[in-house]
Amino acid sequence: PIATTFVERSGWTPPSEMLDDPTDAPDEIKAFWGTIVAYVIVRTRFLDEYAKDAWEAGVRQFVILGAGLDARAFRLSWPHGTRVFELDMSEMIRFKQDALEESPAKPRCERIVVEADLTQDWFPRLTASGFDAALPTAWMAEGLLIYFTPEQNETLMSAVSAASPPGSRFGMTLARKGGLDVPDGPLEGAGPSGEVRSVPSLWLSEAPDDPAAWLRGHGWDADVFSTRERAAAYGRPLPGSAPEGALRALVRAVRV
Repeated sequence: PIATTFVERSGWTPPSEMLDDPTDAPDEIKAFWGTIVAYVIVRTRFLDEYAKDAWEAGVRQFVILGAGLDARAFRLSWPHGTRVFELDMSEMIRFKQDALEESPAKPRCERIVVEADLTQDWFPRLTASGFDAALPTAWMAEGLLIYFTPEQNETLMSAVSAASPPGSRFGMTLARKGGLDVPDGPLEGAGPSGEVRSVPSLWLSEAPDDPAAWLRGHGWDADVFSTRERAAAYGRPLPGSAPEGALRALVRAVRV
């Protein structure tokens, strides 16, 4: 129900390939959407399990960076006393809050929304909203880092690390901007005011060649999984056409 509300409020028009008989779509379109859908399913489950593992370890403070339309505060069975901070740009926050007012769904934790630009000095806004840097925290960055420059990612990682005592956790997804063959059109759509945005044009950085080493340099011990490996483990193998390099990695890390 929440997803339906978000789509209806956005005014987004799905590509015709998603509305028509998919068997009539060109092979490259079918392969592209098959890869995207499969990847999103896998990364969603991976981070759901990451959150569950964190709260089973006693973590009760969670921060979702670039939360967008993330609905975990409403979907997951959070333990009593859990606080989930959602950070994103003010425009996204307003859209999401307006849409949620039309939904009967209620958060299953203490949900705290923070308007913040993660490329600027965002941490004071988080602390002003009640974040406690003395507590172990589970951070999450799903589909986020590719939209930042390498320098912005370093700054973000440094800020997160400085606010994370030992035992804190970080779950993230990493992708390569040049690793996915995007056919003309599938990631373009008209917004409410008619503007056309190309999502690939917003991708600004590549995943680190060695994610574990990158995180180790910031004081984290990381486990790195390939998307194909996790997909197989979940019983949802990726299509054979899915490019290995594009999906890069699913990462969970612990602050040491």
